[in-house]
Amino acid sequence: STEHVAVGSKVTLKDMEFDEEVIVGNDENACSLVIVSDRVSPVHCHVRFNVERNEYSVMSTSVEGTFVNGYRMADDQWLPLQRGACIRLGRDENVLRLD
Repeated sequence: STEHVAVGSKVTLKDMEFDEEVIVGNDENACSLVIVSDRVSPVHCHVRFNVERNEYSVMSTSVEGTFVNGYRMADDQWLPLQRGACIRLGRDENVLRLD
């Protein structure tokens, strides 16, 4: 199912299943989490949860940028992130918290 959230939202991902992938962006046909913002790319990033390591992995696919702790992530590379990490999508205040 697809969830839609407004621009400037703070969204928390939690209780993801093993090998589940959440695709985040503004294209409702391609994404399971749609953020309604022109500063979020159609497919902005992918989020997975590794149960064995108890950590998330995020891959940015955005021209607008995906930021962790103020630093822009490299595109098309999986970055492991601990629970509680926050990522900012584009230049808006769209924040995704990984719990």
